[in-house]
Amino acid sequence: MISMWLSYLFIVFAQAEKPKVAISKDGYITVVLSSPVAEPQLRRFLADPYAYEKIDDKVSVSVLSQTPPCTNIEYTAQGNRYQVKMCESKQGFELNLLESPTLKTYHAVWILQPQSTGTIIDYKIKIEPKIYIPQFLLNQKMKGDVYEFFEALQQHLAGKK
Repeated sequence: MISMWLSYLFIVFAQAEKPKVAISKDGYITVVLSSPVAEPQLRRFLADPYAYEKIDDKVSVSVLSQTPPCTNIEYTAQGNRYQVKMCESKQGFELNLLESPTLKTYHAVWILQPQSTGTIIDYKIKIEPKIYIPQFLLNQKMKGDVYEFFEALQQHLAGKK
């Protein structure tokens, strides 16, 4: 049984592709990724607001309120605090900014497409700070952060983190 589980984890990790992160014309950072993890398992993980703490130990999460299918969440990361509303839908999840002393915009969308070999993840995020930061600097920072997040997500799902 243990060897079967280890074999499964090896297959999941070995099949995981590198995240392909891009910047779209409308300012969103985008990722399309084929994950060997089944859609229901991935959905359960992403629906847990505390999942982000499991992926990144620099993030702290507080659940403010829940009214299914939505959860109001406060994140604190790298000195920034922001509150979002995360709503689950048939296609995936959508997160929208409720309040932040530092952010003007926070919008993220997860589209989960079940496949016979796992799940296609189509993700996009747009963050705009309240203070001026040149767009090319912000985009490069966000692109790197999103890449690191997806690498950590894959490692966590494969049991490597």
